[in-house]
Amino acid sequence: MSRIKGLFVGPDGLRHGWRFLIFATAIFLVVRFLEQPAIVFLAAKLHVDPGALSAPSIIVSGAFDLIVILIVTGVVARFEHRRIDSYGLPINEAFGGFFRNGAIAGFATIAFVGVGMLFMGGMSIQGIASPAFVARRNVARRCH
Repeated sequence: MSRIKGLFVGPDGLRHGWRFLIFATAIFLVVRFLEQPAIVFLAAKLHVDPGALSAPSIIVSGAFDLIVILIVTGVVARFEHRRIDSYGLPINEAFGGFFRNGAIAGFATIAFVGVGMLFMGGMSIQGIASPAFVARRNVARRCH
């Protein structure tokens, strides 16, 4: 019996691979059974089309994923008597060097893709749609 227990339990408690498997299974189950109803509910409350490829629908979906990850991580942290930031994202380093490097890399990637789409004809820029710009354009159209 001790050999079987040793397969699951180590000197620090439940072995890391089993911890990860439990975490991944919890995430999978929540996403499998709760994601669609929750996103449909949130989209209805926020008046967003969940099937559209738009910024609001992507934000709703991403926010749900973030909330699920935080809740499941919090439950696991509570079970293991640890802080939620002890899983590789220490709060005291939240906006440190790694964050800045990631933000720069993310913006550079977006800019590179955007410039590539402009050059290849997959995207065009037709002006700035700020409220003041739209109002001036509408007034100009009425005057002509």
